[in-house]
Amino acid sequence: MILKDDGTAFKTELAAKSAMTRQDIDDAHTIKPYKDGFAIFAKDEKVIKMKKYRVHRSNVDPDNRDLIITVTANSIANRKVFWPGEEVELSSTQVDILKNSIEEIKLVIPPESGIYLTANPVTAAQSQYPDMSPEIDRSTNTISMVKRIPNYVIETIG
Repeated sequence: MILKDDGTAFKTELAAKSAMTRQDIDDAHTIKPYKDGFAIFAKDEKVIKMKKYRVHRSNVDPDNRDLIITVTANSIANRKVFWPGEEVELSSTQVDILKNSIEEIKLVIPPESGIYLTANPVTAAQSQYPDMSPEIDRSTNTISMVKRIPNYVIETIG
């Protein structure tokens, strides 16, 4: 994708066409609408659809609650840096990266625990730790309770 030197879209399609002619790239490129104007794309390049979001940290660690958020998709050119709560345009890939960022808390129940002496140890573990999900390690026959917490809350603006 080719934008103006300052990184913004061309205001008109004619301005983009003029830039294509000056660079002598008419044959291999095309003009498509992009953000608030037009951009020049290679003929086989797809337009990345951007939507507006507001992203907040969901963890309650006071040390990094207000630090900037950085998300990079595929290459350094697709990096976004923004403050929590700031309105920002993100691609679907960047949103997926943020959604898949989770913190996993895992509690292994030791074999000497009384939970294993009950008729149904998994049910006993679930009642002991109701906000966690059980996972059974078949090789050691131990139960682990797992809780997955998303690191970011993503609010769609438009």
